[in-house]
Amino acid sequence: MKLSENKIKTSTFFAEQTYNRMKKQLAKYEADSEKQARLEKALCTTCYYLKSSIAGQAFTKYNCQHCGEEHTHPNTNVPKYCFKCSKEHNACKKCGASKGD
Repeated sequence: MKLSENKIKTSTFFAEQTYNRMKKQLAKYEADSEKQARLEKALCTTCYYLKSSIAGQAFTKYNCQHCGEEHTHPNTNVPKYCFKCSKEHNACKKCGASKGD
């Protein structure tokens, strides 16, 4: 698509919206106001507030990368670690970082 004044204005608008959305997410990350919900989901602050993911709606089997046990996840965006290992090691089930509780 060729550049035009309207195209530049539209692109600028969406770029600013992205910035504003990220700024809000960073504020949530820093405040950790949903800490209890985040910990119940066994996620670190980065995975809970800053990372977004797309998942297919299909029950998916996966093996925990720590204990090796097979588990079933309700969608295709499977975690790296099972809830049990995540809890035992205070690690995020998605990335393995500290949950910081």
